Amino acid sequence: MKITALSNVREAKPYPSGSILRAFFGVEFRGIALHDCMLIENQDGTFFIMPPKAMNSRGEQRSVVQIFEPGLKAKIRDAVLDARDALDEVGAEDEFED
Repeated sequence: MKITALSNVREAKPYPSGSILRAFFGVEFRGIALHDCMLIENQDGTFFIMPPKAMNSRGEQRSVVQIFEPGLKAKIRDAVLDARDALDEVGAEDEFED
């Protein structure tokens, strides 16, 4: 698994649920590349990921990819969090692209 892009969102406003968008990212794994995924922080400080979304023919935003393999979302989440930590450690900007 490889994080191919990361763009931190520093001053995001909370969603009505209280969760906050923290970053957009790209990831490659098992011959698949996903772009424009989201890292979201819950009110309790835990994180989850959302695959990319797209507009359908009626102009509604819908998920275009579902990750259903047990543990895969957690592995992707952990890889994104590690990439964010690595950027912070080296004092890098809020973005990188491979």
